[in-house]
Amino acid sequence: MHGPLAVIEPGFPVVVIDMGETFRAEFATLREQLAQAQARVIVLTDEPTSARAGELIVPVPTTLPEALSPLAAILPGQLLAFYLAHARGLDPDTPRSIRKVTETH
Repeated sequence: MHGPLAVIEPGFPVVVIDMGETFRAEFATLREQLAQAQARVIVLTDEPTSARAGELIVPVPTTLPEALSPLAAILPGQLLAFYLAHARGLDPDTPRSIRKVTETH
């Protein structure tokens, strides 16, 4: 996560998809790191009571099995990120502070 966290600066918008219990603790740690970096955090979650100060919570109700629960939020989250980047005049395929590209096959 060093690459993605490296682009975070105060006010930088970040969408966190926090669905299901399996990784809830890891997402809590990530959300704390984002708060320390003063990011503007938007959380799509099936647990809206987990809100932290300054976060915008988008409740995502789901009756899916936990293994499938991220699907209820991931596509809307990707579309949100794509359109926000373009609205800000940014190219989501070329982050400003990441120069190294790792290709996987």
